[in-house]
Amino acid sequence: MNPVLEIQGVSKVYHHPGKPPKQAIRNISFSAQPGEAIALLGHNGAGKSTLFRCILGLHGHDGGTIRIGGHPPGSMAAQALIGYLPEKPFFQEYLTGRELMHFHAVLAGVPSAQIEARTDELLRRVELHNDAGKPIRKYSKGMQQRIGVAQALLGDPKLLILDEPLSGLDPLGRNLVRNLINEERAKGRAVLFSSHVLADAERSCDRALILVRGELRRDISTGPAFAGLDPRRELVAAGAPGLADEVRRKGLGVEETGGVLRIELPGPELFWDLKERITALGGRVLSFGPRRRHLEDLYLAEHQ
Repeated sequence: MNPVLEIQGVSKVYHHPGKPPKQAIRNISFSAQPGEAIALLGHNGAGKSTLFRCILGLHGHDGGTIRIGGHPPGSMAAQALIGYLPEKPFFQEYLTGRELMHFHAVLAGVPSAQIEARTDELLRRVELHNDAGKPIRKYSKGMQQRIGVAQALLGDPKLLILDEPLSGLDPLGRNLVRNLINEERAKGRAVLFSSHVLADAERSCDRALILVRGELRRDISTGPAFAGLDPRRELVAAGAPGLADEVRRKGLGVEETGGVLRIELPGPELFWDLKERITALGGRVLSFGPRRRHLEDLYLAEHQ
């Protein structure tokens, strides 16, 4: 299977008069397969948006190669394969939601006979069909974000690029967009998206790329084995007064919420001693098992 997106050794340096050159991204390489969702993670200024602009052909890159379906960025053939939602979408506020979709459908090359049906389908998928007649200026930020995702899908792209698609959404809106990403990758579309909401990103991606100061530090598969790679264990207990201070003195991590303790153990060896101590204090063990590995842990480790 040929990748939808191939990036090899790509770098980008910005030059501004009177200022030293700024290395935005350096020697980045990865590929995206059909049906694969990839989360691009990093602080503001890490290079995420620069990389997106290079893929889109909006910025030239200084080294390496980019191919979208085998075509160079910025070419008509490459553009026809891409659907894009920018980080801060700007839409003509005087247009209604339906008019906006019609306008972008023409730009995306949707055949005129299919525009109305395609518009209706996508407005329903982002739950804006009842607001299609309202002007965009009356849309909330979350509604504008959702219609932005809908317009990115109009041309039936092979590669969907979403820059912070979960920004400004309430929990229901985030769940809707997460489901859309999962549906699109199930259809065989490659999805590349950025997010600062790491828990949501983890639930919607097959891989996560962590950028730090323009460099690709980690390329992580989040498949079924992801959670099992952490050797640590978590013991959850309740009703054991004073135990939190005891385990802290042993150098173990512990969180206490409403009398419930979550104790992080480096392995299973300490479990029985702790269980005896919990029983002696009149408490009880609620659960014990592998500590789930989270993207947040790896992300924070790369930024320490």
